Amino acid sequence: MKIDSHRVEIEETCKPEYIEAIKQYWALENNEFINKSTDLAKAFDLTAYAFSAIVKKESKFCLQIECDSCHNIETVQVKSQTNFATVKKDSYYSRTNKFNCSKCKALIQQQKLEVIEKQKQYLLEKQYSAIKNKNWLVLSPFELKVLRCIIKNEGISNLNYHFKNTSIKVLWSAIYTLRDLCLIVLHSNEDSNYVNRVTFLTELKTTLPEVEAVVKNEPKAKLNNVTQELKLRLTKNKAPKNGDSPVYSGVLNFPNDVLIEKGTQYTFGIWKREFDNLYFTLIPTDNIYQAPRQQAVSSQPKHLRDAIQDFFDSSEFDF
Repeated sequence: MKIDSHRVEIEETCKPEYIEAIKQYWALENNEFINKSTDLAKAFDLTAYAFSAIVKKESKFCLQIECDSCHNIETVQVKSQTNFATVKKDSYYSRTNKFNCSKCKALIQQQKLEVIEKQKQYLLEKQYSAIKNKNWLVLSPFELKVLRCIIKNEGISNLNYHFKNTSIKVLWSAIYTLRDLCLIVLHSNEDSNYVNRVTFLTELKTTLPEVEAVVKNEPKAKLNNVTQELKLRLTKNKAPKNGDSPVYSGVLNFPNDVLIEKGTQYTFGIWKREFDNLYFTLIPTDNIYQAPRQQAVSSQPKHLRDAIQDFFDSSEFDF
């Protein structure tokens, strides 16, 4: 922050004995105050708080500061050293460590809000697409249970209780998978990676019965903690050393044994997901079969209901 000039203005009502001490209070070198109210107050047998109250009442400190962005001069008025520190903090742009005048600060804030809004719309589109494509179908049974718990509890605050026998790394790996599939959105503080809340679309709640049905039926082939289904998240290798490095790499820890049987027909699929990750599923083809979908006659259009009823009324059945 470049201070172009500064001055102290003392009220006419100020007692003469305080004038010099107030000037010392506002003495500035290299953008830092060189005297503290605690030391100055001792000469008057006052507390630092009482002396600071006199300074606020009887003086003000005016500065002309050059904006690092547009180079215009902005006048700032403060009533205490603490007030000055607050002005410095609020006027600095953390990413560039530059001082911004009120006009530039408002412009930066507007640009920031526009970026946030665009990001919000982008995430909404991704979440709607995730629901439409039923992205939860590529999840493991454990990941599905984590998703169901997040939906029911509307967040992750109770996950440690519900999965108290699961390691934190395994649990958060599942949460990050849900994020990568755009089923949930993780919100963190701007200056850290700490996740303070989780959101998801209201529409995801309406799919909860379908999600629960998948959880209930997974894994479809299991015997003594052995499953015949293989589901992997292939993470992109972000630090390849050379052209011979693997495109996808990572470490795995299977919760159950996976049985791949000779002579069994398998169906596999690979889905491309966020951050260039891939999701691989291998499943016995027989496990994919689903029973015919049955609907009640009453759910059909009126003309079809009437035709079916006429058929029932006119037909003779031998039992």
